[in-house]
Amino acid sequence: MKILLLNNNFYGSYVSNQYFYSELVDACQELGVACIFVSRLEDAIAAIERQDISFSLCLGVFPYRLEGTPLYDLYNLPHYQWLSDNPLKFHLDHHSVNITYIFIDKQFSDIAGTLQQNPLILPLGYSKKKKQPFSSKKVNAILFPGQIRNLQSIRQQIKKSVYRKEILDFIETYNYDTSYIQKLQTFTQGFSADKKIEIFRLTNSYLRTNKRIQAINSIHTLPVYIAGENYENPEIPENKNIRFIGKYDYFEIEKQMNRYRYVLNIDPNYHATIHERISRGINAGSISISNWNDVVNPDGGFSMAFRFDGTIPIDELIERATSDLSELHRQQSGFIRELSWKDSLERILYDFTQNKRGRLD
Repeated sequence: MKILLLNNNFYGSYVSNQYFYSELVDACQELGVACIFVSRLEDAIAAIERQDISFSLCLGVFPYRLEGTPLYDLYNLPHYQWLSDNPLKFHLDHHSVNITYIFIDKQFSDIAGTLQQNPLILPLGYSKKKKQPFSSKKVNAILFPGQIRNLQSIRQQIKKSVYRKEILDFIETYNYDTSYIQKLQTFTQGFSADKKIEIFRLTNSYLRTNKRIQAINSIHTLPVYIAGENYENPEIPENKNIRFIGKYDYFEIEKQMNRYRYVLNIDPNYHATIHERISRGINAGSISISNWNDVVNPDGGFSMAFRFDGTIPIDELIERATSDLSELHRQQSGFIRELSWKDSLERILYDFTQNKRGRLD
């Protein structure tokens, strides 16, 4: 078996998706599976034509097309497209039998529309080889590795949008303690794909930023360090409790996670998944704190889940957890035990072996 990994040169929260590919290459080596990593169309074509490729895999947007036709259709090659964000951001291929989407949130499969292949649900992983134990010597503070945009700037963008009425109608009626993705999908039902993408872009940007500001400002127990490409933001006063420490790449942020006792995840746009900020924070030896969703909650085995409505505040979770943090970290390590890159790749290999190979033979 041989996997073709297709780089998409996407630059985002962790500088480049190439970091994710390095983790997948390591996972292939752990499993003894051959893989080829390419970044150019001509190299991808050469690999498909000259190598015995079993299937291809790409993260984010699929850019490998020849005269408009995706390579997976041109060569009738099984392909897995791992979307590292909400499908409402992308133009999905609803017609090809060769593509299988991988969503990071179970709810995303409900809003993606009709696909020719059943999607897989796999959160972005972490590397078990880099696992760190909890240490009481860590800085007794909270790290939030994420972007917080300028809310006023987003409001101005909404005012200039041709869809400002639809966006404002949704924002003003949204319940701020529940995931908004399913409601947004229902709200935009019947809209064109381009209109959906534009409404989602601005609505998601506003609501996610607003909730992050709300959560950060609610913390008074410990200092908060914010690591990300952040902007001057009057809604978050930089004082003795809050510090902006700049943006770090994918691997450097793990070192930062390892420094602090707590790592905070704030992602209200995910409804039924474990964000990789949670798994990587725990893997770095820190205690993870996250907003509540259908998977991340005490009934699901995650006790450090806060609510945006204030009924379970972050400060209260920290005060409850101070008795035995080492034991809490052991519990959280069990919560993420099947979310490594190796585990995810095994799921993809199983899906290919059981479903795709049989279709091709």
